[in-house]
Amino acid sequence: MATTAKQAKTDEKNGAENADEQADKEQQEAIEQIDEVQNEIDRLNEQASEEILKVEQKYNKLRQPFFQKRSDLIAKIPNFWVTAGESDCEGLEEQRNDVH
Repeated sequence: MATTAKQAKTDEKNGAENADEQADKEQQEAIEQIDEVQNEIDRLNEQASEEILKVEQKYNKLRQPFFQKRSDLIAKIPNFWVTAGESDCEGLEEQRNDVH
């Protein structure tokens, strides 16, 4: 009878070890799959960054004539930036006074 009890404990212990090994194996597989999915996400993010850069470059090029036109118009106004700066400072001063 003692042998049967020992055998049952051994079988139980082996079963638990096998279950632990199976759980470890499943976890390792899940980690590897997570890594693969993350690599796919990284590739997609890289592709998105490249396309975003192309779109930004395209629209920066399209804006250029408008920036030049604005610059030419500003050049016709004497002391434009001084006036704009003073005006902006006055607005900030008013905002500050309203708060205090």
